Amino acid sequence: MYIFYDFETSSRQLLGQILTYCFVVVDSQFQVVETCSGKIRLNRIQLPEIDAILTNKIDLETHQQEGNTEFQAAVRIYRFLLSQVQQHGYCTLVGYNSNQFDLNFLRNLLIRYGINPYFDGKMGNLDVLHFVQWVAYTHVDQFPWALVEKADRNFYYTFTLETVATSHALLAGAQIHSAEEDVTLLIRLVQAIQARYGESLLDFRPVWLIPEFLEATPGLAKQKVADYPKNGETPKKFTYRYWLRLVYGGKDVLALDLEAYFLQPSEPLAAIRYINPNKASFILEPMSTEEVMRFSSLVQQASADLFLNSLKRDQYFEMIKKDWDIEHQIHELGFQRIETLGEWVADLMADPERYHGLLRQLLAAKSEKKDTYLIQLFNRAYLNYHPSPKAEHLHRYLVPRYIEGALLKDITELQPIGQSLQRLAQLKEDPDEQTRALAMSIDRYYQDFLDRNFLRELIG
Repeated sequence: MYIFYDFETSSRQLLGQILTYCFVVVDSQFQVVETCSGKIRLNRIQLPEIDAILTNKIDLETHQQEGNTEFQAAVRIYRFLLSQVQQHGYCTLVGYNSNQFDLNFLRNLLIRYGINPYFDGKMGNLDVLHFVQWVAYTHVDQFPWALVEKADRNFYYTFTLETVATSHALLAGAQIHSAEEDVTLLIRLVQAIQARYGESLLDFRPVWLIPEFLEATPGLAKQKVADYPKNGETPKKFTYRYWLRLVYGGKDVLALDLEAYFLQPSEPLAAIRYINPNKASFILEPMSTEEVMRFSSLVQQASADLFLNSLKRDQYFEMIKKDWDIEHQIHELGFQRIETLGEWVADLMADPERYHGLLRQLLAAKSEKKDTYLIQLFNRAYLNYHPSPKAEHLHRYLVPRYIEGALLKDITELQPIGQSLQRLAQLKEDPDEQTRALAMSIDRYYQDFLDRNFLRELIG
């Protein structure tokens, strides 16, 4: 059973949250069977990004009045998905560019409240972006390619939902960016592509490993990928990436990008890619004799590399660990602690005044890093759901996130609140009426956010 889904969010960062959601269950003919959709109020500690709200065009004041709390929505979504698994057995979540975006937001939403998002392995996921790219690479002459200009004035072929839907005559104007509308558009796009090219989403396999890669020594293969030209080069509809097998674990793969390795042979870790079969697109083809010869010396060099020859899967994950906030890598909480977090959050929700006593118990029981992650998520539930959290408690989270940028993956992505307020002042004078109205709504939310979280004096 396929469940098409889409979210509109307050940020592209996983520190943000889902604002609207839509899940649509379809049958084998892509006819709607059941739906679940709704709005989620911004949490107390959520300051939405201006561009996110301008894109999804959500009036924050109306949204805050009509939406459920994030906790309520998490429980509702989980129960809906669980009911589909119980009713139909194995289900597949289907989105667009979802494996790198929506899927992570869904897992964060559930795990924040100690709800297990894995459904005993009975919930898979499929990204229609991968299907569309494969169809384009397979039907090169028939596919209506969309060429766009990047900020650096180079051109490349794009596969956004909006451009692909437009080129297939499914959109007459701009994409609305509503969760419900986008899910409907996505279902129509799948139906149109199946009818036009004779390819089936049901039969599509985003990971396809060939014997030349799995069984040969050395294991070599190539993969069609999007081309991103530089310096005014003419864009290609696709280019190739060339791979050397390092580790195959029966499902997932560690592979070496040969061209990346050629550029930095002294830093082989930077050229290694982990292929997760639940999220990746990795459709391989045999390399030609000429291509094998072209890379032969480089393959010999890699085969003689002691680091690459001794690399193990677990060792690789240890080496690439990042010192990021837990919500950027929520899997680091560990499977076993999800249920434990759920029990503590349930106690907190039942009586927020028990927070200090519950926290003392958690601190006394802390023995390793994963316990620290659990406490961090528990504390964030307290900040969002206690009727009157203390200012010093709020600031321990809000200052590193919104003022110092310490919780971001990349501090250069910090958008200082003062600069955001200046931008809103300009947007409130924008010639477009809808933009002005949205800017006023965002500005009022920002002002209230500063006051209720005692931040006004801290932003300068």
